[in-house]
Amino acid sequence: MFSTNDRVLEELLRTSPRTLELIVPARQGDVHLRLVVSDRMTDEFQVILASTGRPIEAPPGLYYVGIVNDDPNTLAAISIFPGQVMGIVSDGHGDHVLGPMEGRDAHVYYATKDLPPQPFVCDTPEGAAPDEEDGIQEGGGDRSLKCVRFYWEVNHDVFLAKGSVVNTVNFITALFNQSAALYTNGGISVVLNEVYVWDVPSPCVGTTQLEQLTCFQNTRNSFNGDLAHLVGLTGGGGRAASLAGLCNIDNDNSMCYSNITTTFQNVPTYSSSVFVVAHEQGHLLGSNHTHACVWNGNNTRSMVVGPLPVTRRAGPAPRGPFRRAVAPS
Repeated sequence: MFSTNDRVLEELLRTSPRTLELIVPARQGDVHLRLVVSDRMTDEFQVILASTGRPIEAPPGLYYVGIVNDDPNTLAAISIFPGQVMGIVSDGHGDHVLGPMEGRDAHVYYATKDLPPQPFVCDTPEGAAPDEEDGIQEGGGDRSLKCVRFYWEVNHDVFLAKGSVVNTVNFITALFNQSAALYTNGGISVVLNEVYVWDVPSPCVGTTQLEQLTCFQNTRNSFNGDLAHLVGLTGGGGRAASLAGLCNIDNDNSMCYSNITTTFQNVPTYSSSVFVVAHEQGHLLGSNHTHACVWNGNNTRSMVVGPLPVTRRAGPAPRGPFRRAVAPS
């Protein structure tokens, strides 16, 4: 565990450097993160509270992506807020989480293998993603340069767990930054267009993924984005409405639900939540399970079973000069 220098964080938030070197103390030695700013929000990004139905000023935050110890086969996604640094790091030692301890004035950097695995069941039905079926709108022009805009809705249980609107928004935007880094590695550009926070009791109080997704579809008839995602703390996994979320004329088919976690025994657990949200959004983008009986063309399972490994290659090394920030041990 270590503490952060709040003055340094305040200065970073004030100056918003485009590049940053963050040094994190760890058991195997200092971890040097070379980071570049990550523009994860649209120009129209807004946060709306359920209690008023009106937008509020989004809390200040910085979002970065980069590499570890100058190794291009690594990946880091870091978010900085007043008094807090949150992120995930993947290198030759495995996957790691960096974040504040719940209820303590301290941060922790640990390997995800040191915690018990979080249970996860995806309830999304198997099936072939349609290319040209009824319900899919054909868009003209070059679509290769367009970003997928996400609308994220935060259920009331997440708000209660985080304790305030600011903490909730910080956690959610950091989670999006971390999941977006994985998509960037795969050549898919995603941005966050709106966050809707249930700071009052939500109508979605189901205990299963299907109940939560169905409630989301019934209560959210329109949304400010291409795809919509409800995140909450119940259900035991996630479910996407379809494998054809983009350009679908039926908004219900462009929605998904993810059961995330915030802490395990006061330790932040971003890594497992990143996996869940990236997994369910991947379905909406047209990706099937690797073990689905659709890949071979003969309704049999492929030889690959389980999730494919996420590549750690972050592309070319970020170019400086770098502003250095050191986390005290």
